[in-house]
Amino acid sequence: MARDEKIGESLLTSASGLRIRFAVYLLVFAVYLLNRSPFVHFHDSAGFLSDALAGFSQATNATNHLLFNNFQHVLLLIFPFADPVLVLSLGVIVSSMITLILLEYWIREMTGNALYGIAGMSIMALSFTWWQQTEIIEVYAFNAMMFLLYVVPAFLDIRDGHRGRGILAAVFFGLSHLVHIQHILSWPFFVYYLLTGKSKAGTRWSMLLTAATIAGVLFLIQHFYPVNSISAIFFDSGFRDEVLGFQPVELIRGMIRTIAIIIYNFHIFLIFIPAGLMVLYKSRNRKIFYALAFLLLSFLGFGSKFNVPDNHVFFVPAWLALAVVMAHGMKKWKNLLEKIPVYFLAMVLVMSPLVYGSAWLTARQLPLFEEYQEEKEYKGGVAHIFWPGKAHAKDPLEMAKERLLNPALRDSLPEWNYCASAKCLILLGRWDGEMPRACKKQ
Repeated sequence: MARDEKIGESLLTSASGLRIRFAVYLLVFAVYLLNRSPFVHFHDSAGFLSDALAGFSQATNATNHLLFNNFQHVLLLIFPFADPVLVLSLGVIVSSMITLILLEYWIREMTGNALYGIAGMSIMALSFTWWQQTEIIEVYAFNAMMFLLYVVPAFLDIRDGHRGRGILAAVFFGLSHLVHIQHILSWPFFVYYLLTGKSKAGTRWSMLLTAATIAGVLFLIQHFYPVNSISAIFFDSGFRDEVLGFQPVELIRGMIRTIAIIIYNFHIFLIFIPAGLMVLYKSRNRKIFYALAFLLLSFLGFGSKFNVPDNHVFFVPAWLALAVVMAHGMKKWKNLLEKIPVYFLAMVLVMSPLVYGSAWLTARQLPLFEEYQEEKEYKGGVAHIFWPGKAHAKDPLEMAKERLLNPALRDSLPEWNYCASAKCLILLGRWDGEMPRACKKQ
């Protein structure tokens, strides 16, 4: 066993190493709890809450997230005595923690080093987009968990040269489409996984049919419960042009935006990416490099093409793959990192909060952001842009109730999800009036 692998193995198996790993997870969990929004957040969060309160749903459109919405309703049925916002928020945090555990396992299995596993996981855990999406009621933590549930067994098979975990990967790959249609971007990766490695033709066909049949439930449900069109399964009509259109200028802007997002998410840790790609390309099992390339190109490419204000959430699967790349890049600095593993982990855990906090405090002092601070005060002002935590935001349900009680404002639509918030108030029994007329027209 190589010397750096011995260090990693020691960190994995020793009593002190296990305590360190437990402390890292506990710290990350505490950060999420302290920074979570105590209220339902704005925009999609209010819609997810209202859907979960309303009951089970058969809608299969791209913005409905069939499996996630119904899972959230089940959580409310299991915990009827608790605050629904708290239940769903904790559900997201738990999904996030499970994803991070899977990510650490994936990295550890790919690198053979527990230090790289816990470090790569920590970089992901405190990256801006991931941290932000863990603090609100959103689909992306649950969606990432489903992503790793098929990606991890697939990569273990690619490493081992067979497809013994193929049916397991195919089942979760099919199910993932019921969480978010974004997983169709993984089909190039899945086909590559399907066609490479040692396996019988029957196994390959079984994997393909299993994944396709489970994913096809979206179309089967739509056939019996035609609440939306077939095209709505793939993309929301409001963003059809962004998905299908081609405008070179917008594509260039999207690529620039993607680079900026990567820099803000990973800042100093970007140094590990080129080294990691080189290590993977030169490895004896180059198929791992190609498999990661399929994932990165698909999700980074789509996110760059789908250039909307919050498109950074579509990069989450790519961030998970980049965490694996960065962990391999750490091998280039193994002679240093193996000597200071605890100090290295401490730096990893401190660096991202320091970068985001510094950016937030600096932006507050700049005249450029004065207008934004005032206009978006209800979201936390500039903190909404630079700090991933959401504990500073106001309560949209209270803001909605104030509008409902004011005849002059009741039927005007603000930029945030007023209609979903009003529906939540009705479902929670906090408003006994009707939905605003402006919302009925939507």
